[in-house]
Amino acid sequence: MILFRLLLLFLALLVASAQTQRLAVFYDPSVRRAEFAASEIAKAVSGAAPNFAFNQYSNAPCSPCVIIASSPAQMARLTADLQVTGLRSKQPQSYAIRRVTRQGRDLIVVLAADSSGAMYGGLDVAEALRLNTLASLRDSDHAPHMEQRGIKFNLPLDARTPSYSDNADAAQSNIPEMWSFDFWHEFLDDMARHRYNVLSLWNLHPFPSMVKVPEYPEVALSDVKRTTVRLDDTYSNLGEDMVRPETLAHLETLRTMTIDEIKREYKEMLRAETPEESKGAGLGLLTMARDASEPLEFEFTPANAAGNVMFCLRATI
Repeated sequence: MILFRLLLLFLALLVASAQTQRLAVFYDPSVRRAEFAASEIAKAVSGAAPNFAFNQYSNAPCSPCVIIASSPAQMARLTADLQVTGLRSKQPQSYAIRRVTRQGRDLIVVLAADSSGAMYGGLDVAEALRLNTLASLRDSDHAPHMEQRGIKFNLPLDARTPSYSDNADAAQSNIPEMWSFDFWHEFLDDMARHRYNVLSLWNLHPFPSMVKVPEYPEVALSDVKRTTVRLDDTYSNLGEDMVRPETLAHLETLRTMTIDEIKREYKEMLRAETPEESKGAGLGLLTMARDASEPLEFEFTPANAAGNVMFCLRATI
């Protein structure tokens, strides 16, 4: 019985491999969200999945062929050339999946209202490949029930610039991660994979870790520190009593870098070529501002009667 089940599993894997061994993706490489979706499709295939420019879909030897339209012009061309039903919803982030057979080729077409819709449609195809359910992928239309789907992120930048939940070992352990390029690359990519498009960063007073004011040159922090004090349940996680004298008296330095050095490193990173393994995600508030689909929004709100003020920043990606 065990041998029979193993044989069935082997045959299923063989069929799945045969179904995707000639898979290719067609998209506009200048659209970063479509490029991200194409990279996810390629990773979901056991073998190589060649990528082609969008306008090469007509005669390329592939089956299935995944074609991602990320603009109204591309969408109009596909609906006319392939005689498929157009996108029913014009709502931002909307997309449709159409499946047709032309010249003996299996075509999976993603029609999108915008680049976000193109990415989400492509991610649907990638998930079907990973789950081995590509054969059951049928014509469908999708529109967001909620246009903004976000994550509230308490940002532990430093023991001296805490967030609302830093009085815990977990937050102190994660302070180094907040300054890691790799962390933000993977986190932002995971947000896209799970269809989140808003990141709200929360910190009680982030500015000493972010900016240098000429009139107050000693306010800006020149390093990153965390406390070594044992944090117990006597500390509040409500944004009150966040910093005690003993917390600041016992600090360890995690990295030393002035605001000016951070800016120089950031500019050098922008001038450098994009790593081959990069999926196009950015890092930090400056990159979030550059890549956000809407302007960054912030507000100061009185937190309590003691005069504390809450700073809230929202980035729509």
